[in-house]
Amino acid sequence: MVFSSVIFLFLFLPLVLLAYLVSPKPLRNLILLLSSLFFYAWGEGFYVALMLGSIAMNYGFGRWLDRTRGASGARVALGVAVGGNLALAAFPTLGREAEPGASPTTQLETWYGDHFGLPRRLIRWNNAVRVLVLGASPDIASHKGRKSDSALDPLARRFTKGKGSWFYTFDHDMMADYRGLLPYAQQDLHDWQAAFEGRQRWLASRGIAYLLVLVPDKHMVYPEYLPWNVRRVRETTRARQVAAQLEAHSNVPVVDLLPALLKAKPEERLYDRTGTHWNDYGAYVAYREILAGLGLPSLPLEAFSIERRVGPARPFLNLLEIRDLLSEEYIRFVPNTSRIARQADGPPDGKRWLRGMPPSEIVKVTGDPALPRALVFHDSFTTINLELFLSEHFERVYYRWCYHFDRKLVESERPDIVIEERSGCSRVRENAVSFSSSTISTFTTTTVQRLPMRRCSR
Repeated sequence: MVFSSVIFLFLFLPLVLLAYLVSPKPLRNLILLLSSLFFYAWGEGFYVALMLGSIAMNYGFGRWLDRTRGASGARVALGVAVGGNLALAAFPTLGREAEPGASPTTQLETWYGDHFGLPRRLIRWNNAVRVLVLGASPDIASHKGRKSDSALDPLARRFTKGKGSWFYTFDHDMMADYRGLLPYAQQDLHDWQAAFEGRQRWLASRGIAYLLVLVPDKHMVYPEYLPWNVRRVRETTRARQVAAQLEAHSNVPVVDLLPALLKAKPEERLYDRTGTHWNDYGAYVAYREILAGLGLPSLPLEAFSIERRVGPARPFLNLLEIRDLLSEEYIRFVPNTSRIARQADGPPDGKRWLRGMPPSEIVKVTGDPALPRALVFHDSFTTINLELFLSEHFERVYYRWCYHFDRKLVESERPDIVIEERSGCSRVRENAVSFSSSTISTFTTTTVQRLPMRRCSR
């Protein structure tokens, strides 16, 4: 227990002060003595006996010095007192080893800090004042150390309050990339082109079509709501560089969703204000573009009814205790006819990428042999709502949430089409390549700067 801990400030100290104030004056010093001993015993009970011995010893030395004041024995008494205290200072080094693991008092202190309600209220009040009164970004560090069941806890890396009721998250190097501080060298662009073309050739040799889909992050579609102090040095990002490289020098089929989403902005809001992903309207625009890239017809907008509901903000703001203080208008597409696609019996993998999110592998089937079969490598943008639109157009579609191109899965599934959807949330992992729309490969320490073809498969 330290002076700044929750259990000291909100339990121990109030109880000691209360006992001191209600006790008769003759007992107050005794209360302070006992509470001090208890305080030290909490941290390390073994040394309380040492402390009591030190108190008794120094009390005796004080009485001895008082009796010999001005006499020749005073210097002797002082020397013995100093020597005795120096000897005690060396006592902790006599070989007593610390017990492994946390002590019971430390465990109790941790439990009390986790279950005591006031810190959560303080986090809430702090972030409420920052966001609602000052219009500033919430306290990023305030949720650290808190236990959370939220699947979106990893998204709490960097909260940024935008204009109005807009929020953004910038993790890893996304902010630096958006500002244009991390441009690719020309050789890097050639490496990316070679990687994509290698995948396309490998699939084509097996009679499988390939489509790369680049999904923009929210700040690419709605930069006008970013904070005023987010200034761009260059009007380009790594994703823009890669998209331009492929368009100018490659025949890899690419659906770059940014132009279509920017064009659809006047029609409707496409991303959640308090979330990180697109809403159903944005997913519908993406679905329409993907189907056009595959040469397949898409359902018209009239095939859906649009429902609007105002509710609490997106769940990731729960981490800052202010979700209920903000609202979000949720836009939901409801098909006018029943959906045909259903989840196949016995999903191939029950693992989940994040707790509370859908499984990392899902198979949807329509049972129509006239439709093509597809394999989709994707990230969270497909999982959120895009798969609800796409699944209606395939006999069988296998969704795999991962950040690498799994050739073994392609060989076992034998699809007609492989779709690779990547967004700015994609991360580069060792032996796995991420194709990010706003960062197309935000490199981490486990990733090489160049991309030889062998790293494009397991």
